[in-house]
Amino acid sequence: MRGLPITYKDLVPFVELVVDRPKDTEKVARLCYAILASGSARKSDWARHYRQEATEEANYKAIERLLEGLDPKRFLHRLVDTQHPILLADLTEVHRPQAKRTPYVGRLQDGGRGFWVFTLAQPYKGRAIPVHVGLYSQATLEAEGTSRNRVWRRFLREALEGVEPGSVWVFDREFSFGGWLEVLEEAGVRYAIRLNARGKAYVEDEAGRRIPLRLGRGEWVAWTGVYYRTEGSRWGCRVNVVGVWEAMWEEPLWVMGNLPVEELLAVYRERMKVEESFRDLKSYLGMGNLMNKRRENAEKTLWLLAFAYALGLLIGETLRGRWQRERGGLVGGSGGTTLGYSFS
Repeated sequence: MRGLPITYKDLVPFVELVVDRPKDTEKVARLCYAILASGSARKSDWARHYRQEATEEANYKAIERLLEGLDPKRFLHRLVDTQHPILLADLTEVHRPQAKRTPYVGRLQDGGRGFWVFTLAQPYKGRAIPVHVGLYSQATLEAEGTSRNRVWRRFLREALEGVEPGSVWVFDREFSFGGWLEVLEEAGVRYAIRLNARGKAYVEDEAGRRIPLRLGRGEWVAWTGVYYRTEGSRWGCRVNVVGVWEAMWEEPLWVMGNLPVEELLAVYRERMKVEESFRDLKSYLGMGNLMNKRRENAEKTLWLLAFAYALGLLIGETLRGRWQRERGGLVGGSGGTTLGYSFS
């Protein structure tokens, strides 16, 4: 349980802008408050905070009835800030060692049981506001009889339905594999990805000569129109690459993508600014506590967790701004707009 400096009523102005039915506004606000207060992914924990005047059993049943008619994925997509065309992507392993009979739980790379959660977020005042989540595992791949690339295509298609055309997608190095780049290129997505310089991939010029990814501290380099390839594969993707090793860093940073080289590093720095917040998001969502037996219910829970977390950040920034203005101070961070509200 978390002590919150707000009530569900503080969430109502934000919720009423995204729900499809006005009659659901108060109920969804109560539910988001319960999620934030419990810090849990379990409905039984939400029921303790949903309505103080009702029993936990009555709250649990009310929450189940409410969830039947909700589409929280639409709520998340409506949080997208069309004035900030940068999306941060992240892939998280969620371990579920005891879930031996849960169909969507499969084997992870370390041999344990669990699944992967794909999260898209937008940077906002040093934080990451989630706008899309998806779930898959080795078990779901086998059940669907499909490849990981097809799953990526589906995720990309679903995410593109809710984001602004022309947005720049920014990825960490776990996405620096050929299949994902192929999917991005097919979809016409503008992207920047941290290159895994220690992996099996390499860069070569148009003549087929490998380009060594080496830098000295304080140096930087940029290449246009080179090819990113993986050992053992003939497939290659034409990209631009920039590398820099700043004095305070332990190692150089390599970024590739289909953006101009002068934009690649600047865009990736946006991700670096919110990296800690991204980790907070994943831990706060309580993904490891997902107890749903069915994949569709697990995904709906993830969407709700992400939406509640986003509302918590937005209301927190609003209250912080009011507090600082009342005391004549400056509001930290850059201004922005979300859901028709102005924060500056």
